[in-house]
Amino acid sequence: MSYGFTCTKCGSSDLDYQRLARVTEPVIIHPDERVEYGPTTIDNTEEFEADRFFVCRECGKRLQIWNRPATKEADLIEYLRMTPEQRTKMLHNDLDYLVEQMEAELYLQKAKTRMTGNDW
Repeated sequence: MSYGFTCTKCGSSDLDYQRLARVTEPVIIHPDERVEYGPTTIDNTEEFEADRFFVCRECGKRLQIWNRPATKEADLIEYLRMTPEQRTKMLHNDLDYLVEQMEAELYLQKAKTRMTGNDW
């Protein structure tokens, strides 16, 4: 249980820090077209901030703070210091932002269609 954290999707209070790593498996294609996979290799040497974030342990929802993933402890502390009202406002701002992005994408798709003459 993490003090002050409650997932907005499932209500859990369990938090994880997720890091993505490069995972590869060699592929062998046999003459009879059978595909075989070799041993898995995990490479943690190349880490980028965008590949690390806080997530709900139960449902995997990423912790977002003002339209971006919470990747640093400072982001987490900022989130935890927010009042419930501030978190609600942030959530509404995030939803407004997503709606604006979707509307902009739809506008661009319509403009492309008009320019090229292609229907959807």
